[in-house]
Amino acid sequence: MPVTGDVIRCDVEGDFNGVDRIINSFHVQIGTSAPTTDASLLTDLRDLFEAFMNLMDGFYALETVFRRIRAVNRSTGLALGIESFVSPVPGTATSQTSATGVALLASGRLSNSNAQLRKYFGPLAEGAISVDALITSGTAGVALTALATITGPLVVNTHDYRVGYPVGGLVGNFQNVEGWFVSSVPAYQRRRKQGRGA
Repeated sequence: MPVTGDVIRCDVEGDFNGVDRIINSFHVQIGTSAPTTDASLLTDLRDLFEAFMNLMDGFYALETVFRRIRAVNRSTGLALGIESFVSPVPGTATSQTSATGVALLASGRLSNSNAQLRKYFGPLAEGAISVDALITSGTAGVALTALATITGPLVVNTHDYRVGYPVGGLVGNFQNVEGWFVSSVPAYQRRRKQGRGA
């Protein structure tokens, strides 16, 4: 059963061309109004990240589809399970996909820390990149609007959460994201070996 203060790793899972897996991991801390069951926690996280990905879909090409979340309670070590989105979230950009490693880089400022949370969102559609090889201002604006929805205290289905990161890998040192910056320079998202990293 989830309790106030638990740190949950939530992986947003999708695919590119129905083959290559795309996983973007987020850490969420449960606030003072905790869900009473693991199932209601999974539903909350699904609702939160499905809404977030629906805002981010404009710079993904049609071949990119986000389908589900997978969650683990880092405080207890308990795997919470997989929850499919109510509806898969496909990219809506009609331009071709850029090289699969090219991504938008967002940096999250953490509370009480010099550390920054870095999130890569890719592969980008070519329309998200200008002729000068920079992230377009429209794409950056869409990303910042979406990221604002997962910043600060969040209330989902009457329960409250915060997105952040356990600095040093310590769940007792969880730091909230207080704001985001989106780089105008496309980043290269390296591939991790399966089972490595969080």
